[in-house]
Amino acid sequence: PFKIEMLPYKRKLPVIPHPAEITKFIAQIEDPLKKAMIYFMFLGGLRWKEVSLLRGESIDWGRGIINLVDTKGQHPGICIMPAEAKDILSPVREKACYVFKNEKTGKPYGSLKTLFKSASKRAGINRLHPHLLRHAFATYLLESTGDLRLTQTMLRHKDITTTQFYTQIATTRMQVGIEKMTNYIGGLDGWKNKK
Repeated sequence: PFKIEMLPYKRKLPVIPHPAEITKFIAQIEDPLKKAMIYFMFLGGLRWKEVSLLRGESIDWGRGIINLVDTKGQHPGICIMPAEAKDILSPVREKACYVFKNEKTGKPYGSLKTLFKSASKRAGINRLHPHLLRHAFATYLLESTGDLRLTQTMLRHKDITTTQFYTQIATTRMQVGIEKMTNYIGGLDGWKNKK
């Protein structure tokens, strides 16, 4: 029988925005609840769906921990609430309802495409999207800690090989490694003089 051979999928590396660009982007968002949603994605590593379906009863306000129920693959997990989001949500916290509900519909937001497009344009940066904020979270967490296992836990990846993808993007660690190697060998001029 005729068989179609599938080409192997090559995952592209995302271009991670600089923290200054993300800060400019956040500064363009006026609605405090939408700003809190962005903080959850960038400083908490949550997926868009996890943020939009977040319910008040899932939040442990005393400890600043969120019990995630509606997750990818239905694998429950926990998340540390970003302090910036907690400051915004504390005055409006409610139990037994969606934290981020659309005022017009009373239901969770279906999308923030318009917000991302317009805020990126006003900030003068390349267009961001929700999952790129999660990629930025993972990259900067790995760069700042060097802890792959912690990054896996925070992203709630079942398999560490999924998390290892971020080692290809963590350029700061590469730069530090090259600097240490260059210092170790004494630079190219120092190495020539040793021979």
